[in-house]
Amino acid sequence: MVGAPALCFLVATDGSPHARAALRFVADLARRGVALHAHVVHVQRPLVADERGLQAPAEVARTPAQVLAEAAALLAEAGVRSERDLRFDDPAESIVATARERGCDAIVLGARGNGPLVAALLGSVSRGVLRRADRPVFVLGAPQAALPQGPLRLLAATDGSAPATRAIAAAVRLAAALPEASAVALAVQPPLTMIETLALPRERLVAHWSAEAVRAALEAAHGRFAAAGLACTTRVAEDDAPARAILRVAAEEGCGLIAMGTRGRNPLPELLLGSVAQHVLRDARVPVLLAR
Repeated sequence: MVGAPALCFLVATDGSPHARAALRFVADLARRGVALHAHVVHVQRPLVADERGLQAPAEVARTPAQVLAEAAALLAEAGVRSERDLRFDDPAESIVATARERGCDAIVLGARGNGPLVAALLGSVSRGVLRRADRPVFVLGAPQAALPQGPLRLLAATDGSAPATRAIAAAVRLAAALPEASAVALAVQPPLTMIETLALPRERLVAHWSAEAVRAALEAAHGRFAAAGLACTTRVAEDDAPARAILRVAAEEGCGLIAMGTRGRNPLPELLLGSVAQHVLRDARVPVLLAR
């Protein structure tokens, strides 16, 4: 969108393939015309004596300054101005704190990087960031995760919850900065089990069968994209495995980015989206935008 303010991303890096995927994601957005700048942070948790022998040789050989310089060079090739931060503390806490201090709009990180210890960031840091983050987080769950060629089509999974609404708001802002971007708003309606059909109060059964909450969530999501001048279609998927439905519809619609909340609750049955998000991250081969 012409005249839109630049986005500020904090990119966490440890020099691993997953971290490089996060950097390439930011660089790709810049090449597509998104105005942005970046704060690149590398966090080293201080090692105790017993841990030093467990470091991988490649990690021992590369200094924090080298890791940060390589990240800055990759971004510079795409015209992204960046600043560098080196921290020695708990990785997840430092990443979130740095994003807050620098006023970043979002955090970008790989889900399974290598920290000072081999496997120190094996999912635990990304989970820690998601638990603490007070802003959207883009997660690259696989080293090969990347935006596909051509105009971006994104999937916004919604259950009408506050986290889903925040994820959609971040997705709208990003999509509005990309030429010809479009969206699919998806609501997943798990079918009722026989026990639920017999045990649930009548009003909850009526609400489920009428799909009132689903329609309301989709209408709200569609309205946000439409207000930004973005084309958006809506879909409902009935599936007792929401993560499976999200990934299936993303593939069917050719979506290159998935946006969703991390702690929302589906109307029926009550289902923590945190576990759904974890399953999506595990299997997604495209970037995933999460909001708490």
